[in-house]
Amino acid sequence: MTVVTEGVMGDDTESILEEAEKALRAGKKIYDDDLNWRLHDLAEAGDEKAKTFFLKAIQTASKGSWRLEAIRNVGFHYDLSSDLAAVEIIRKALLADPWEMVRMAAASVLGIRSSWPDLALYQALTADQDESVRSAAFESLLRLSGMSYSECRHIMAQVEAGTLPITPDSLGVLVGEKFSDLREC
Repeated sequence: MTVVTEGVMGDDTESILEEAEKALRAGKKIYDDDLNWRLHDLAEAGDEKAKTFFLKAIQTASKGSWRLEAIRNVGFHYDLSSDLAAVEIIRKALLADPWEMVRMAAASVLGIRSSWPDLALYQALTADQDESVRSAAFESLLRLSGMSYSECRHIMAQVEAGTLPITPDSLGVLVGEKFSDLREC
C-alpha cells in the first residue's frame, strides 16, 4: 500500500522520494529545504516506499546524517516485528557504521525492535569504542531482558551518576539467568 501524504510543502510521496534520491546522489544534506521533515512525515504515515528508501540509505549513504535519520525513521515509525531483514540492516549499522551517532541510534532502535538475546547489542556493549554507544546497547539489553521502563531508567540513572559500570558483569547481575543466553552464543 502506498500512502499519499501531504508533506510540509504539499508534496506527494513520489515527489518527496524523488527529491530525496536526487539529493542523496548529489551529496546534499538531508536537512536542506526541510527534506528531513518531509521524509519524517512519510515515515509517520507508514509509507512502504519510504521505508524501502530509508533501508537503502542506511546501507549506502555516504553522509552520516542520512544514515542517522534513516535509522530513526525506520526504527521509530515502522513495525519491524515481521521484517527481520530490516532489523538485520540496523544490526549491521550498529556494528560497522563509522559514526557513533548512527551506532547509538541503531542500539536504541534495537532496544525496541529486536528480541532477547540480541548478540549485536552485546557485541556493541563489549567492543564499541564509544561510551555512548555502549551505554545505549546496555540500556537496550536491559529493555529486551524484560525490565520495565521505570526499572531501566532507575538503572541508567545509576550509570549516569557513575555508580554502576557499563560492563557485561553488571548486565549479568541485573538480568540474572537470562545472561547465559548471551554467553552461550
